[in-house]
Amino acid sequence: MITLLQDLRFTLRQLRKSPSFAITAVLTLALGIGVNTAIFSLVNTLLIKPMAVPQAEQLTTLTLRENNGPMQNAFSVPEYKALCAAAGKSFSDIFAYGISLDGLAVNGQQPQRILTSYVSGNFFTGLGLKPAAGRLFLPSEGETLGQDPVIVLGYNYWKEKFNGDLSVIGQPVTVDGHRLTVVGVAPQGFRGMQGFITMEAYLPISELTVAGTPPDVINNWQTRELIVNARLRPGVSLKQANSELGIAAESMMRQQPLIEKKLSMSAYSEPRLRVNPGDPNVMYVVAGLFLSLAVLVLLLACVNVANLVLVRATVRERELAIRAALGARRARLVSQMITESVTLALIGGVTGVLIGMWASSALTHLNFHADLPISISFDFDWRIFLYSFAVALLAGVVVGVAPALRIARANVNTVLREGGRGVSGGRHWFRDSLVVLQISGSLVLLVVAALFVRSLRL
Repeated sequence: MITLLQDLRFTLRQLRKSPSFAITAVLTLALGIGVNTAIFSLVNTLLIKPMAVPQAEQLTTLTLRENNGPMQNAFSVPEYKALCAAAGKSFSDIFAYGISLDGLAVNGQQPQRILTSYVSGNFFTGLGLKPAAGRLFLPSEGETLGQDPVIVLGYNYWKEKFNGDLSVIGQPVTVDGHRLTVVGVAPQGFRGMQGFITMEAYLPISELTVAGTPPDVINNWQTRELIVNARLRPGVSLKQANSELGIAAESMMRQQPLIEKKLSMSAYSEPRLRVNPGDPNVMYVVAGLFLSLAVLVLLLACVNVANLVLVRATVRERELAIRAALGARRARLVSQMITESVTLALIGGVTGVLIGMWASSALTHLNFHADLPISISFDFDWRIFLYSFAVALLAGVVVGVAPALRIARANVNTVLREGGRGVSGGRHWFRDSLVVLQISGSLVLLVVAALFVRSLRL
């Protein structure tokens, strides 16, 4: 520990003597780490971070496949009801929701378009949520079409539209010309089941007719518009749940042999289908691609800084050779170089996290010009800080390896003899290779960025 503190103090003195080098290296690494932090915060929000509900690890998303076709996570109302009746041993709650755009009007004013979610009566109880005001839906509500004309407001919408006024509870509103009563407000922090859109109001499934869907269509086995989630009972594994879902699929095929053909159903952990409506592996592949590109940016930053450190190490060769001649062990000199590079990377990491937080905030307020109120919330948590620290530490080691190897292989006598005539020319094939890597990596990033921009414009 004493040796580490000595190396750290020496590193800080050396960096103070070369402020231009220190600032350039820190900012270069900060940009690379900042990009990684911003991308990982997006992946963390959409695919990794558990929902803000009790025992979120018990939540699953159900999917179906028929005739060996593509996987889908949309169910019809009759399929959902049959599933609830047949798969109650593995799941304590099976709840469903659908998404729609509706017009909400208050006190005869002009309707405003809002994003609504038509949910089963046990939606909120299945998630274990408590209301911010009033009450949420009862498990018995939403069973009969046209009954239970009630509505629950999203917390953010309640704050923005009604200024958090508690008197709105019990007041009538009009949704698509249908009169409903506001019974409560969803809890703060709950934005719905999707990872990138914020629900503004919730209605019972029994009010699907409000959205203009005819009753015969709602009760059609082939009209699949509901996403079904379920909460595993304590101690029940996904394998056990999938076995029961297989039995439920056979029961549904017996009920509707002309419709449900070669039906199979599966349960996946909730984050795996938080965004993607089909194959649960697609979003993980996309996330891996974006993280790989971010790592490539960091690699280019590390290569750039490694070049700077190599040049600086070449200039300092005589100093290091004299220290070795005076008795300093090579391991100590290598340790000093690694400490210097890791210190640079950690300082760059702190700066990079700040850049990543700024970039994430900018993405949060980005206008997607879409009908849906798309908003991605980047809440920094321990996963992001741990990832950023690991990336910074790795960057420091990568940056310090090249000069450390140069010191380990250097011939002290040769360096001291050539010291009087200046720095030797020699072959710099390694540094040339780093330059080639920088150029090729930059071209790859430019091509990918151009294709991405082109895709957005189409």
